[in-house]
Formats: sequence, structure tokens, C-alpha cells
Amino acid sequence: MIREGSDSRQETLLRLLLADAGLPEPELNVDVCDSAGNWIARVDLLYSEFGVVVEYDGDQHRTSKRQYERDIHRFEDLMLAMNAVVRVRASGLASGWPDTLHRVTSALRSAGWSPG
Repeated sequence: MIREGSDSRQETLLRLLLADAGLPEPELNVDVCDSAGNWIARVDLLYSEFGVVVEYDGDQHRTSKRQYERDIHRFEDLMLAMNAVVRVRASGLASGWPDTLHRVTSALRSAGWSPG
């Protein structure tokens, strides 16, 4: 289950949660550009076929004002370029994992994925 390219343990745990639920294998830490080819961000997990991004937000995304401000613009740009962006925090890997699975599955299905 090891994959090259993961930047953190939490990203790996998130990917494993999604894989264990039968969701497709995402690409790891991929650069995303807008329709004009301008770089937007390097995202944690990308389902490129469906235009769905899954991001793990560590605590620094909440506690650092500078990071928080960057995240606002980054999220807006990603939402314009992609079909969906699902953000996951620590609780989404702990007690909130059913909600995380539901949100990612719903985003993928809305973008055209079907299991099987």
C-alpha cells in the first residue's frame, strides 16, 4: 500500500481510508493549473479523470494567519478550476471518517464516477 509522492503520514492515512472503501486510487501531490495553463496549487490527492481534489489540512492551516489567508485564495482558485474540492481535517480521519468517505464519494459520483 506504499506509494511514492505522499508528503505526510496524514495524507497516507487519508489515501488508505479512501482505498479501503473501494474508491479509485488518486494521484499524489499533483500540480493543478487553470484552463489557461496558469499554476494554481500542488494538491494532496487528485482524481484527475473526475476533476476532484482531496486536501488534508493540518493544524497549521488553522493556526497560521498567513497560511489561512493563502488557503482562502487557493481554495477559490481550485473551486473554479475543478469539479470539487474536499477538505479534510484531523477529525475526518478519526471519529469523522464516515463523513469524509461520504463527502469524497459524493464528489466523485457527481463528477461521473460509478463503482464497479
